[in-house]
Amino acid sequence: MNDKIAARLRAAQSFQDTLNAKAKKANKPPVMVGASDVIEITRMPTGSPGLDARLNGGWPVGSFVEIYGPYSSGKSTLAYATMVEAMRRDPNAIILLIDHEGSFDPERAARMPGFDTERFKKIIPESIEDVVEIIEASTEQVDEKGRSIFPLIIVDSLASIPTRTEMSGEIGDAMMADKARVMSRAIQRLGGKCLATGVTVLWVNQIRVKAGFSMGNPEYTPGGEALKYACWTRVQTRKDTSQKVIDEAGEIIGQVAKAKIEKNKGSGSLGLAYIQINHVNGLDVGFDVYTSGIAVGAVEKLPAAFYSMEIPGVGTIKEKGKDTFIAAINAHPSRDAIYDHIVAVAKANKAALMANDGTLEPIVAEIDAPEVAETPADLASAKVEAEDDTAA
Repeated sequence: MNDKIAARLRAAQSFQDTLNAKAKKANKPPVMVGASDVIEITRMPTGSPGLDARLNGGWPVGSFVEIYGPYSSGKSTLAYATMVEAMRRDPNAIILLIDHEGSFDPERAARMPGFDTERFKKIIPESIEDVVEIIEASTEQVDEKGRSIFPLIIVDSLASIPTRTEMSGEIGDAMMADKARVMSRAIQRLGGKCLATGVTVLWVNQIRVKAGFSMGNPEYTPGGEALKYACWTRVQTRKDTSQKVIDEAGEIIGQVAKAKIEKNKGSGSLGLAYIQINHVNGLDVGFDVYTSGIAVGAVEKLPAAFYSMEIPGVGTIKEKGKDTFIAAINAHPSRDAIYDHIVAVAKANKAALMANDGTLEPIVAEIDAPEVAETPADLASAKVEAEDDTAA
């Protein structure tokens, strides 16, 4: 190192010490650090092992995340799966749900393994401005380490929450881009505070269609462009109408959805994960473990329809038939170890995982499409029509 570089480094270190001394005096965290002091981005499991692997471990902690899609495509279910997973992994976590839609079902949540009613709080806001004030106040409720006691805040949904101007005006009033203006200011106020205190804000949003739009993609998400720029991760959900989850009585109790990563600032790689939504108890983790395990070779298909998976520290899970294998994973006492194992293996083999994004659908169909002979006539005919549409 020559003398000129050494002198510049000493000057930069002196500048850093001065800034941090002022921050310490104001009881604030350091504002300037070196490369060796930068803390690695921690991750929060999403509740879907396949999605975790593609996101390099889950949602980035202290960031904005947006889940958007058409109606009934699994947006809220994925958000609630994240909530339950946070409760399972952190016994001290208190989750805050800002539920303007009023769609949270406590009975269904109680059937999600790991949901704790004592560590769940729900708020019904009147406006977007109220949401911003609530999130800002939550960043001030910190522990001895300066981390918020609310590591996860779910806003369900941005599209349904009006602004104060909309609430005070008449229905016919023109309020072009009013919500976008509010969100633009909100992002500026909240971003740094959430990052500093470790608050992950999960925005659930909807897809709308522009009226009279004749060229290009008419779909858009309410709230303007600011949230798209601020989000570290954006995931679009779409339901797979050709796949249904049917119980022994022939009732449709769930569906398969596609979770497409549209933006992933944290690790860069994008991808498409299949998630199975059970209307009774949320995401089916066993299904996710199976599909991801098959893609990366962690789940082995044996003769006579046996399926096997070796988990270090847990042992071998071996069952006959896919449904039995998936059920065994869901009921296993070491479910978290299985979850973490499949994420680690899939992350290490991300190329194989991503290579199967376009060819995973036949596996999904093989799992969930019941035999026509065992399906009621109306469901069987619907299944045949869906297959014909897909083939066309």
